[in-house]
Amino acid sequence: MAPPMPPPPNPSNTFFGLPSTWSSKLAPFENGVLGRFEGEVGDLTVFGELPKELDGTFYRIMVDPFYPLQDGNPPIEGDGNTCAFRIRDGRVDMKITYVDRERLRLERQANQRLFGLYRNPFSHHPCVRAAVDSTANTNFVYWAGKLLALKESALPYAVDPDTLETLCYDPFQSPGKTFSAHPKVDPYTGELVVFGYEAKGLGTDDIVLYSFDKAGNKHHEQWIKAPWPAFIHDCAITPNFIVLVLWPYDASVDRMRQGDHHWEYNRDRPLTFIVVPRRPGPEHRPAGWGPSETSRVYHHPDHAILLHTAGSWEASSKIYFESSRMRYNIFPAFDPSVNPQFPFGTNFEDPSAFAADYVRWEIDPSQPGDSAIPDPTTTPPCRARWCGRTSAS
Repeated sequence: MAPPMPPPPNPSNTFFGLPSTWSSKLAPFENGVLGRFEGEVGDLTVFGELPKELDGTFYRIMVDPFYPLQDGNPPIEGDGNTCAFRIRDGRVDMKITYVDRERLRLERQANQRLFGLYRNPFSHHPCVRAAVDSTANTNFVYWAGKLLALKESALPYAVDPDTLETLCYDPFQSPGKTFSAHPKVDPYTGELVVFGYEAKGLGTDDIVLYSFDKAGNKHHEQWIKAPWPAFIHDCAITPNFIVLVLWPYDASVDRMRQGDHHWEYNRDRPLTFIVVPRRPGPEHRPAGWGPSETSRVYHHPDHAILLHTAGSWEASSKIYFESSRMRYNIFPAFDPSVNPQFPFGTNFEDPSAFAADYVRWEIDPSQPGDSAIPDPTTTPPCRARWCGRTSAS
C-alpha cells in the first residue's frame, strides 16, 4: 500500500489566494494549524499581577498535528504537543515541544505523514506498522517522579518534568498493550488506579485493571472481558470499586482491514457500565456475587455519551458518581451515515440536537448483572466545576 499523501489544496481555504498542503485541514472539525511550534520564551508578559505565593509549574498537553492528517480523521488524531509554564516570584517562563515519540521521529525522518486513520494500522504505510502508534496527546499525569504523556491506544511515554525531554516508553512496565488516558488518583491510599481496554491487541474485548503505588510498583492486576470491543475513555473510582464507562462505538478489525475506521457509531447501544472490585479475590467481592464473578455489567436505556466523570463515592452500599451526559455523536467521522459537509447536521437552532447536561448516577452492585440502573438526577448547584477546554485562539 502506498503511503497516505498530503491532501490536495482546497481553493476555498487559502491565504491571499495561495493554497498549501494544510488548506483542506483548517475546518473546525479537522484540527487546523493549531501551533506546530517548539521553543522557549522567558519572562512572559503578564497582564495584572501574579500572587507571590504561586510557585510551581502548570503543564499542558494538546493535539497538534505536525503533518496534515489523512482525510476522514477525527480531531482526536494528531501529535501530542507539551507545554510547561514555570511560575515563580510573579514571573512566568514557558517551554513548548512535541513528545518525542517513535511515530513522530519516523515521520520527521521521511518528511511526510506515514500514519493514516486513527487507530487503524492497516491504513498506515507498511514500513511503520510495527512502530508504537501513540500520539501521546490526551493527558498528563505526574506519578512516581515521572510525567506521563498518555494516549489510551498505547502505553505511556515518560517526560522529564523539568526539561520536557521525552525519556522512555512504558516506564513502569505496565501489563497489557494499552493504558487509559484518564487513570485516577486515590488520595487516601496513595494509588494510581489504571485500566486499559483492547489490552491484548487490536479489536479485542480484554480489559486489564491494576494500580501503582507511589514508587511505581504494580498491584492488584486483574483481567476481565467487555461485553463488546467498546470505546472506554473514562472511569470512576470509589474506595472499593472502579466503574468503567462504555461509549456506543464498536471496534471491528475486519472493517479496519477494508481501510475504514477503527470505530463505528452504534445508535442501538444503551448506556453501559462495568463495575469491578478494585482488588481481586473473593474477600473483596460484594455480597451476593458468585465465587467466579469478577465484574458486573449494568445498563441504562438512554443512548448517550458520558464524556468524563467527576466526583465518585459510596453510601449505603451503593456507588454514586457524577458525569457529563451528551445525547449526540461527538465523533461524526465514526458514523458512515453522516454527510461530511454537515457532520453535526444542519439544524443548529434546535437545542435538542446538542442536548447535554451534568448528572449523578447510582449503581447498586448487589443487583444482578445486566440490570437496569435508575434514572440519574441533575446535580445540585456547587461552587465550581473544573474541566478542560481546547481553543483554537
